[in-house]
Amino acid sequence: MTNSFNNPEFYKHLKAATNEASVLLQDITSGKIIPKKGTINDVIAGGSFFMSCEQFLMKDLSIERLITIQKPEERLEEIRNTLLRYIKKYLGDPHLDIIPPLPIWGTDKMSSYSIDGFSKEFNEQTFNDYYAEYEQFLYSNLPIKYHIVVALENFFCDLSSTVIRLSNNTRIIPNRNTFYFGSTCKNNAECMNVPSFKGGSFNPPFFWLEIDCEMEKEKVPSELKEHIEQVSMEEVQKVLKILRSYKEGDFRYSLVYWCPETPCDPPYNNDVVFCYMGNYHNSNKYLLQEDDVKECQILFQKYTDNSNKKDFPHSAIYYLDKGVRETDLNDRLVDYTAALESLFVDGKEGIAFQLAQKTAFFLEKDRQKCREIFEDIKKAYGFSCNIIHGDYHKIKDELELNKYTEITEGYARRAIIKWIDMIDKGRNRQEIYNLIEENLFP
Repeated sequence: MTNSFNNPEFYKHLKAATNEASVLLQDITSGKIIPKKGTINDVIAGGSFFMSCEQFLMKDLSIERLITIQKPEERLEEIRNTLLRYIKKYLGDPHLDIIPPLPIWGTDKMSSYSIDGFSKEFNEQTFNDYYAEYEQFLYSNLPIKYHIVVALENFFCDLSSTVIRLSNNTRIIPNRNTFYFGSTCKNNAECMNVPSFKGGSFNPPFFWLEIDCEMEKEKVPSELKEHIEQVSMEEVQKVLKILRSYKEGDFRYSLVYWCPETPCDPPYNNDVVFCYMGNYHNSNKYLLQEDDVKECQILFQKYTDNSNKKDFPHSAIYYLDKGVRETDLNDRLVDYTAALESLFVDGKEGIAFQLAQKTAFFLEKDRQKCREIFEDIKKAYGFSCNIIHGDYHKIKDELELNKYTEITEGYARRAIIKWIDMIDKGRNRQEIYNLIEENLFP
């Protein structure tokens, strides 16, 4: 069997180390042994076959692509981390780092142990399949696959399904159905199943966002880590903008991290947190319901199919998204009117009238409803101008300001969704303006 592999010696060492780790963890689960240290990594790395595999890789130049640092002690650390990642993935859960519940090792207070996720016993045929997949990646140009994982704050779903699929590569998963936050964590960030996370107390979210991504193999680690993180965050922001464009509600992200699904080089071979904002709560909750899912999926598809077109409403989406995240009421109204301006204002003359008229006759055909929208937008734009020019004293009624801020947000969201739909149907900006004119003069 081993002759069919590119590196039969490494196959032999890794198989022995994986088998050893499986036995050790099964013994902990059954209570046969009590480890002296509290982490999965320590248990696995303490095995004699694991250490033998480390030493083999330290000497073997054919696995040089696993090694990016020349100092022996740093080289050994990179090799150890890479081996731990592969072995834990085989055993069933590459993300779990701490054995729950955190016991007081070596005391009589311990009677039983639980290692969530590590239930797979070693099987030679299964390991051969696993190793073949690993070698195929190592000696080929297959892309690196990974998840961007996002903790959603102030985000709720009232659905019967456990996974909400927004697109082929994007889904929302309840916390109870993931391993992203251990069930025994007591609001302690050190218990998070994210090895590189460093922070204070953190409450697990109700829902997580998962985005499947791919990266060309040759770009890792030659590409700057900062660039890869920036691209990942842009992907996150795109999804959040679509969700905010679909429905009202103030949700945020508290934690974003990289979760590799295929072998890759350091420093990307482990889960890496690259954004932590802390928990967020607001009375204006974002709620997806059963009837929303299909419409939300359609919006995701239209966004994906049309976002590169010339007249796609990127600016309007940007301002709507910015307004939702603003804490200051004045800034929110300015952002929402800016979103509508980016769609409907063509020229610098008569902006208030132009904005109100085009918004009204774009959103409605009924004359009475058009008049209502027209008056709302004129009022909102007047407030916005007072804010921009520093004439706050002219805004007498805070409740009225709040009213027109919410109304304008709703109009901006409706206009963006309808505009995307018309772009999807092949219309451009001028053709959309022509349709507005036809509504004006039927």
